[in-house]
Amino acid sequence: MVILHVDDDAEDQEIFKDALSHSNPLAVYYSAESVEEALELFKSPTLLCPDYIFLDLNIPKQDGKAFLRIARNDAVLKTIPIIVFSTYISREDKSLCLELGAKDVLTKPASFRDICAIIDATIKS
Repeated sequence: MVILHVDDDAEDQEIFKDALSHSNPLAVYYSAESVEEALELFKSPTLLCPDYIFLDLNIPKQDGKAFLRIARNDAVLKTIPIIVFSTYISREDKSLCLELGAKDVLTKPASFRDICAIIDATIKS
């Protein structure tokens, strides 16, 4: 299992990485702090193609919706399920993200256990 996590918050990245390790100790974890950094990763010959991308909406410069728009028109990215995973998601943003091709739109829970449960449910579906 290979996961790319796009989130500009280092603490959220660390918590997500720990939760992923708890849920799937053999998972490979990549992180990016921006849309631009995530797209650069896909140019790297060492990147293992992710099985899932977990995407924060509220990241600087280009936001998560911009990434979804880019992914929708990219031959590789459009085949990878993208889970929007953000602290706050309005109804309008949720509808737009699903329209842009997100597999799911989830609000980040406060507890580590709940993050583990979301990861478990997502990667086992």
